[in-house]
Amino acid sequence: MLAERPLGDVTDLPNGLRIAPAGVLRIATTSGKATVTSPTPLPTIEGVEAVTRWLVDSTAPGVATLPLPDSQQTITYVRTTEPVTITR
Repeated sequence: MLAERPLGDVTDLPNGLRIAPAGVLRIATTSGKATVTSPTPLPTIEGVEAVTRWLVDSTAPGVATLPLPDSQQTITYVRTTEPVTITR
């Protein structure tokens, strides 16, 4: 996981982490995809072009998952001001 800014509180959970982000999180998985839950449902951003615009031109909250070509890996991006739980 990479974070745009230093993380707030991080809590280790049996199947993941609870994180208080201060910007965009980038979560990579080796197979499958990360599941992100938030107290307030986050809008899902879909499609490479829409995700790129959202990451570069917006500060709106949301979650987006993109597959890495020719692999089982995915990258999930999350932007929110609320703590989120990340599981796989």
